[in-house]
Amino acid sequence: MELDELRLPSNKDLWVKMRRKVLWGDENAVESAIFITQRRDPSQTLAAMRRQRIFQLIEGWGLFLTADGTVGVTGSPLPMEPESLNRLEPQDGDFLNEYAKHRFEVREDVGNPFSPGAPESSPESESNP
Repeated sequence: MELDELRLPSNKDLWVKMRRKVLWGDENAVESAIFITQRRDPSQTLAAMRRQRIFQLIEGWGLFLTADGTVGVTGSPLPMEPESLNRLEPQDGDFLNEYAKHRFEVREDVGNPFSPGAPESSPESESNP
């Protein structure tokens, strides 16, 4: 499965590896998060959807919780859970959301559309003559 390593806008030393391909289970997890949130706090439904979409595609990250509670390159590893995304800088969250939105809605298996010089497409997305 192909991954894109995304460097976060707030600090290029922070990275998140995300899958290009959305799986059926990813969609189910997003729907579940939406339904649960609608029952608990309907005002947070959109935020839950965005956070879960991002989280479903994450395969790994180099994110740490610093002593002051912010995300950095050193400290204790940031737990791999959707709520951890709430600790990101707004520009980083927006960046990852745009990536996830592209993958869920466009479904185009192209190289990282958020990184200049990324390959145009993966071999799996090439059509056979």
